[in-house]
Amino acid sequence: MKRILLCILGVTTLSAVLSADPPARVGRLALVDGNVSFAVVPGSAWQAASLNYPVTTGNQLSTGASARAEVQIGSAALRLAPESEISFEALDDQTARVRLDKGRASVRLHRLGSDQTFAIDTQTASISLSAPGSYRVEQAGPGNTAVITRAGNAQVTGGQASFDVRSGQMADMPASGPNAYHISRAPPSDSWDEWVSERDVQENQTDSVRYVSSETDGAADLDQYGTWQVLAGYGPVWYPSVVAVGWAPYTFGNWVWIDPWGWTWVDGEPWGFAPFHYGRWALISARWCWVPGPIVAHPVYAPALVRWVGGTPWRGHPPNEVGISWAPLGPRQVFHPSYSVSATYLRAVNAVAPIQSRFVRPPFATPEGSPPFVRRPIEAPRPVYGGGPSLGDHPPWAANRGPSAYPQPGYFGNGQMVKRGPPQQEVPNGQGFLPWRDRGPDRQ
Repeated sequence: MKRILLCILGVTTLSAVLSADPPARVGRLALVDGNVSFAVVPGSAWQAASLNYPVTTGNQLSTGASARAEVQIGSAALRLAPESEISFEALDDQTARVRLDKGRASVRLHRLGSDQTFAIDTQTASISLSAPGSYRVEQAGPGNTAVITRAGNAQVTGGQASFDVRSGQMADMPASGPNAYHISRAPPSDSWDEWVSERDVQENQTDSVRYVSSETDGAADLDQYGTWQVLAGYGPVWYPSVVAVGWAPYTFGNWVWIDPWGWTWVDGEPWGFAPFHYGRWALISARWCWVPGPIVAHPVYAPALVRWVGGTPWRGHPPNEVGISWAPLGPRQVFHPSYSVSATYLRAVNAVAPIQSRFVRPPFATPEGSPPFVRRPIEAPRPVYGGGPSLGDHPPWAANRGPSAYPQPGYFGNGQMVKRGPPQQEVPNGQGFLPWRDRGPDRQ
């Protein structure tokens, strides 16, 4: 009987581990100004920080003299002053906890769910931000902690003391004793506070929150680098204003392995976070646009919303080095993570491409007016675009993959493809096939 119970317990534990979802929320390194260093985990080598790098549990960030950095966590902003260092002790859907090892940091918290916590630890105190507001925490010397609440309320615990620092107050906690602290009126703003306020004003003036959840990392930067339009059949779409000749999504950046998601795209554009980790891309009337999809309260982060062509890359072998190509997913195309997820997570990460429960195996037919299939070897290493499976340009069987239907990928090179179908296909709500080449809302 004991053996049976142990086997059941072991199977249950293994099942729980395998079905554990990765965090739906990450941070985004939104500003790198000066000498800013990044470490994946404590004890690992420090390296130059990269804009748009996803931040998660275990990461460390350090600023040199005259350097500044900002990490966006949904609608919250964590800003690091010169000669400061922080560690992300926990960052997931419910918890954001950082440790300030030295220097000072400011936090702008726009909203805080009833099941969420945002906390900053220092050598002598733990500061829980219990309400939306503006906060500043400083590790001033060995064991000395200062907390300033410009707006909101901070609950401070240190040693045997526990107290609140309310709006307009400042608390000092010296290292002299377990119960030593002093609360006073908050001092006037200095140059650091003024810079923080300027950043707040810039983010508060964004128009993108009309079309994208404010909890989407990087949404605040879109206004500065592009324009919004509302297109029939697509809803709100965003067009980048200036891109390089021959630009296409997922072409200018790097692949980086980040646990637990695996290969993750880090884009080189200053606006290149939200459009590459949420929503989908479409090629409409010869222009690429980002389609964020419906606004959701809690958007789910994805490492890269692409379709692999030529296989699935594995750890230690970057996609561009092993002959694997990729193409951006289009609207209504389902993202299939290479990491283990639950059905609930799969539906949430595909909010822009609703997953249906009915699958059919349609007969293959080449749409009228489409280019013929040409058998051509894949050209690697290279990203695939133009002829890749975006909503605007793909074969019908390459769209709308369901959670249990994995079509054999076509091989794309110079806009051409090798037919490898027909596979199973999901037909959402009886809509049938998507067009081979979208003519855009302004064409018949």
